[in-house]
Amino acid sequence: MAPSAAVLGQVAAALAHDVRNPLNAMSIHLQLLETRLGRAGLADEALQGVQRSLQALHDGIARVDGALAQYVAMVGPGDRLARPVAVAALLGEAAHRARERSPLARIDVAAPDERWVVDGAALMVALDALLDNAIEATRGGGAIALAARRGDSASGVVEVIDHGEGMTAELLDKASRAGFSTRRRVGLGLKAAHQAVRSMGGSLALRSAGPGHGTTASIHLPLDGE
Repeated sequence: MAPSAAVLGQVAAALAHDVRNPLNAMSIHLQLLETRLGRAGLADEALQGVQRSLQALHDGIARVDGALAQYVAMVGPGDRLARPVAVAALLGEAAHRARERSPLARIDVAAPDERWVVDGAALMVALDALLDNAIEATRGGGAIALAARRGDSASGVVEVIDHGEGMTAELLDKASRAGFSTRRRVGLGLKAAHQAVRSMGGSLALRSAGPGHGTTASIHLPLDGE
């Protein structure tokens, strides 16, 4: 039996609490390091290099905290916010975020010059998770396609296509379960993607011709108000 929305909300809130405590401690220690570096009298070039590294750590902590907030929002109660969104810009931002997390990733973006009435934050949660999975599946190289198109006059389709490891029928069947991951580390990414898409009244489907033939994740969304 699938967990209820209330149970998922409790799990997400507990996860956010458990992860945010060490994140806060990390932020405090980063600030202490910055203070001590200011007193250390390092040469300007060395100091700038360390400061760039510290800023990267700050940015990483902020991204994790933001992702937690989005996950909690996706499984918690409340109305979803649908508004006109420039779909090409949103997909471009999703690709940029993925490249920041994985600088060697090759992501090709194709999207119409249109504004879709969707919950942009929820869609970004789904794309973050799906792009991370696609990047993990193409560790040996290969481009990932991120594309959007009209399904019909009142629906849109967004696809993440990789040419990596592919998935067996058994893996495809399991892929929407909480905690399931094709990666070495366990994660809630796919579950969060499914939940985010469902919050918009849409659906998420995974397709693969089998191991070695890549995977396509297709998001089908109603375009509210059109």
